Amino acid sequence: MRAHGPLRAILFDFDGTILDTETPEFEEWRALFRSRGHDLDLDVWQDSVGTVGAYDPCAHLAELTGAEFDHEALRKEVNARHRARCEAQPLLPGVVDRAREARAAGLGTAVALFLLAATRLGVRPDVCVVFEDSPNGIRAAHAAGMRCVAIPNPLTRFFLPLGEADLVVDSLAGHSLAEILERLGKCHHPPRDAHGGEKGGER
Repeated sequence: MRAHGPLRAILFDFDGTILDTETPEFEEWRALFRSRGHDLDLDVWQDSVGTVGAYDPCAHLAELTGAEFDHEALRKEVNARHRARCEAQPLLPGVVDRAREARAAGLGTAVALFLLAATRLGVRPDVCVVFEDSPNGIRAAHAAGMRCVAIPNPLTRFFLPLGEADLVVDSLAGHSLAEILERLGKCHHPPRDAHGGEKGGER
């Protein structure tokens, strides 16, 4: 287990950090559930935030309604509405400015997957900082041996715990990259091994 080296790269999660794709996805599925007489709680949905395949809304809806329906057709219907909403959105505030600052500082930039991005940039995980928005993403960054700055999106801001991050900032807007990294450097973040455990013990 090694201490974190000098910063070499900034890695951005896409969903919820670069573009708020997660709020409209939840809202579209919740609207569908409600149209069929049931509600979709965020407590249930949160398992899917920052992951792929952790929660199957079609299977859940079928269980609640006891009805048979074409799961794939329903997914396509919801995904089409979700995609249309995402395509109409701007990038989240501060993303472009922080990426420009990183490049101007000679840092590598990439969009997650974290270890793959580090490999393609030719840098070690311990010299990367990940910008994430979800508990699952924070855990993935730590499991990769990287530091993590959490930037809540409208879905995760009030309802999901982000305290496992090395630093939480309210938005990428209004904070320069230098300010964020200075604050990160002042935080206590023990070195992590490849499985996300702290030196001398697990998280």
